[in-house]
Amino acid sequence: MEPDTRNMRFELSHDTIARQVFDKASAEAQARRKVEKYIGDRLAMYRERGTLLTRDDLNYVQPWLSAIRVDAAESALIADSRRAVNRQRNRLRMTVVGIIAILSISTIAAVIARGTARTQAELATARHVVSKAIAAMDQGVLDLAALYAVEAERYPMERSPLLTWHLSSARARGYLAGHTDAVSAVTFSPDGQLVASASWDSTVMVWNAGTRRAVGEPLHGHTGMVNGIAFSPDGGTLAAATEDGAIVLWDVAKGQQRGEPLRVHAAAVEVVAYSPDGTSFATGSDDSTVIVWDASTSRPRGPPLRGHGGVVTGVAFSADGRRLASSSKDSSVIVWDVATA
Repeated sequence: MEPDTRNMRFELSHDTIARQVFDKASAEAQARRKVEKYIGDRLAMYRERGTLLTRDDLNYVQPWLSAIRVDAAESALIADSRRAVNRQRNRLRMTVVGIIAILSISTIAAVIARGTARTQAELATARHVVSKAIAAMDQGVLDLAALYAVEAERYPMERSPLLTWHLSSARARGYLAGHTDAVSAVTFSPDGQLVASASWDSTVMVWNAGTRRAVGEPLHGHTGMVNGIAFSPDGGTLAAATEDGAIVLWDVAKGQQRGEPLRVHAAAVEVVAYSPDGTSFATGSDDSTVIVWDASTSRPRGPPLRGHGGVVTGVAFSADGRRLASSSKDSSVIVWDVATA
């Protein structure tokens, strides 16, 4: 009796399809477990070091979020990381916009000053590069936009028009270069001898204002971008506010941390300021609160000050130190009585 080859072909085809479906489901399950483990590992790192997810991390996990199990803590980490990435994106966008604006002004000024055919040709090239920077920015590719903007500085003169424009001003005294990412804040020491700068590269640098040279090595010890800095009135301590919600206090003379980072805020710390007498300092955070700290104990003087409905963008003490003003992205300014707050 002849075997039924049609049934055999059907069974073989069915087995092949079933095996392919099983293999695909198995691969997807394995990929889901891999993403779940990845998020779990990053949560552990966040709890240990305060390190948020990067843009690449978010791009990796985003397609899987609807298919995997994510607990409340992991969801909070992802949400906080998105906010941090968006803030960095917005800051970079503003930087690129500023560079493009200055380049446009300086390029036009150069053409008016020289009016040569060569300059006209360079201007056309510069405009082309700037247009690429604008297009990249519109597409959200801010890293590429920044590179195009820097490239545009080469035109239309042998020296960078942006640099020449700055150096031609009698007010420009020089440039301090050392950070590897955007500089977010800068301040003079009370005696004017030092300049401190904070950066997204997670470092603070202290400079000699006269020689414009770095004093010691960059201050490493922040686990997130540094958003704000402030010298104590005696110039001995430098407070740094970081993206991971910490305040790091530095001994300026020794270049060493004073104790462990202070962690009370529930989100990024944006700003920090000392009282005129140096007995207190205040911090403002993305958690919409302000905290007044005892400078001698490095402990909060009381509970966080609540009243803002958005990120706290600025803090400043009155001359007598009795009042504290804070500003917020919710369009409000609040004046606090420090003694009773």
